[in-house]
Amino acid sequence: MPQSPGGPPPPPTSASVSSIGVEHALLSYLYLDRGDPDGYASLVDGAARFEHPGFPVAFGSEEAAALVLKCYGSSGIHRPRRVVAADGDVVVTGVLTRRAGGGDDQEFADLFAITEHGLLSSWRRYHRPTG
Repeated sequence: MPQSPGGPPPPPTSASVSSIGVEHALLSYLYLDRGDPDGYASLVDGAARFEHPGFPVAFGSEEAAALVLKCYGSSGIHRPRRVVAADGDVVVTGVLTRRAGGGDDQEFADLFAITEHGLLSSWRRYHRPTG
């Protein structure tokens, strides 16, 4: 972004923030499927709040990455099918194809809130077995 004379660069537009948020949401599945906590944490805001039923709320990027990886890391391959972004939120729906012996495949809907910098600031997952 070009810098304004004598001042900081202008803030990103909402369209560019949404685009970055979508990229980060989709990239999170790569890190999740690889079991990469550092990669996942790099996409998460330091003041993030991630929630999943049966687990304590995770605050900050490292706790958020640990929570998501504990719940779903390396358990299969996430196959996003649809992405919707609007007003600082990204929703991704798809299928988690489980590895052999890892249980039934699951349809999922992940809801992410995005910061003004495009980082993930919250996450919730809704899921059900396929079929």
